[in-house]
Amino acid sequence: VVRIAWRYNLTAPAGAARLLVFATAEHLGCPGRIAEGSPSWGTLAHGMAVPTRLLTPSLYSLEGLASCGVPRERIALAPHGVSPAAYAPLDAEQRARRRKKRGWEGRFVFLHAGAGTPNKNLKMLLQAFASVAHSVGRDGGDRDGGWWGGKGTLRPTGKQQSRPLLVLKGLEALYGSSAKAKEALQAISPPLSVDGPDADVEIIGAQLSAADMAAMYQSADAYVSASMAEAFQLPLAEATAAGLQVVAPAGGAAEEIIDSRHAVLAPSILEPRSSGRGFVVRVDEAGLKEAMTFVLTNKTMAETARELGPSWATVRLSAEAAADAVLDAAFVGSW
Repeated sequence: VVRIAWRYNLTAPAGAARLLVFATAEHLGCPGRIAEGSPSWGTLAHGMAVPTRLLTPSLYSLEGLASCGVPRERIALAPHGVSPAAYAPLDAEQRARRRKKRGWEGRFVFLHAGAGTPNKNLKMLLQAFASVAHSVGRDGGDRDGGWWGGKGTLRPTGKQQSRPLLVLKGLEALYGSSAKAKEALQAISPPLSVDGPDADVEIIGAQLSAADMAAMYQSADAYVSASMAEAFQLPLAEATAAGLQVVAPAGGAAEEIIDSRHAVLAPSILEPRSSGRGFVVRVDEAGLKEAMTFVLTNKTMAETARELGPSWATVRLSAEAAADAVLDAAFVGSW
């Protein structure tokens, strides 16, 4: 039996010969919310009436589960996967047509997809973006002279840059994400304009089809995350498959997904949670701003991402590989 459920439940159903339970430890500690009557995580170290394994999507999450006393041999790794063909970059004409339809012509589009929950760290993401947008200016000119750099070194170039646009894709019906984004925007200085033809930020809360989501990635220029707690981060894989540059915090599961040839990891530290057990990835705001500025101005990395990202996703992040990993966890090796 493969169980993917919330709350976590390690109780085997009647008649099960084996039990494989999907679990994540995004805070690098024992997951909470275990079902009433379920054995504890540590029980896996002492043997179960029915052979039981945990299934988790990253080595980062695996370490968190192991910290709960779960033997490593009882934890199987199965990264999430995407369909690279569905996200493959468009040709220039198709892409230009879609960007025009969305009102993205002449803009450098940073995409962020997420629930808007506290772990997504929207306030810091918006504050870093506000600093970037302010430095570029509303007319597309670069107030600070542009930037270029590599290996952590950024320096002025004097080039004109496209005005950046941050697109926040949430899911209003499930998470109330639009309200969360607007609340975070109220605390940002300098302020950011929202929606409209010349806005700094576009908020999309509607539920979209898989094809429409892929089209959004294909029409953007870069993907950005400031997330503090993730067991994987599927949007990073989707963005990579679409040939986008990626900005994400160093540390955590992000490092297992991205290819450093077309991604920039913003400096971060692991620090204890203010409430509850475990840790959060605390990204440096100035470092996040520099990383966003770098991808905004680095044409070479953009070309590298478009060329290498889809092949990286095909080899490392495919749905087929994910399915194989689940099947191996269920049927291969001694339980």
